[in-house]
Amino acid sequence: MNALPPAVGRRWFGLGAAAIAGLAVSPARAQQGGSTLDAIQKRGSVRVGWGVIYPNMYREPGKQDPVGFYVGFCDEMAKSLGVKLELVEDNWSTMIAGLQANKFDVTIPLGITLPRAMSATFSKAFLKGPVSLMIRKSDAEKYKQWKDIDVSSARISVTLGSNADMFITRAMPNAQILRVKAAPDSITQLLTGRADAWASPTESFPSVAAEQKDLMQIGGPIVGYSDTAFAVRFGDFAWRDWLSLFTTEMIETGALARLLKKYGRPDDIIIQ
Repeated sequence: MNALPPAVGRRWFGLGAAAIAGLAVSPARAQQGGSTLDAIQKRGSVRVGWGVIYPNMYREPGKQDPVGFYVGFCDEMAKSLGVKLELVEDNWSTMIAGLQANKFDVTIPLGITLPRAMSATFSKAFLKGPVSLMIRKSDAEKYKQWKDIDVSSARISVTLGSNADMFITRAMPNAQILRVKAAPDSITQLLTGRADAWASPTESFPSVAAEQKDLMQIGGPIVGYSDTAFAVRFGDFAWRDWLSLFTTEMIETGALARLLKKYGRPDDIIIQ
């Protein structure tokens, strides 16, 4: 057998050494990337950070455990992992900080925003949510659509750090933005006249309008849509990929559509 020329031999030796080195470090990298999944399995539970968002996750009067579509959806996630679901309540303004501090492994589905994407990694987007305004019925003639309220005298209440905050800040530069801790504070401001409108995902509006007869969704087109996904700690790609596979499976098997129907939600919000 003829020996390889010296240059070719050196080239093949270099490629072989690189391949062997790659094989040597891959398990370590995989273990590091899958650390959250490992921790979940060892703990026997997946910790999900959440905040009140009607009607997807909230507490009924006099009860401690939250209810809603997100509870059922996260329970399906825990079952797929073979662990228990552990819900950890937080504020919307500190949700990403809580994730970074390892208070929980993942958040409930969040609207994907540029500021959030700088501090967290998102799974594949699987739901879309329209964002609009709620006003007092007495102002229906004054504010026929959201562009009518983009004036310096108007005050719009939003939850600090929410996707509605981002949309309204960008779309309505002339109005005054009142940033509060949670949606109930915005509703109170609107009812008492301290705000002229409340900005939120529209999925919250039917249940609020049923309780507060003086409030209504503003007419005309919505302000915008927000893609929604799970958020994990920045750079946690193995955990992100598992969540993306989970949501894809839920969509393709029809399980997500059935779950939405169970909770009275439309299935046209699914991102195919």
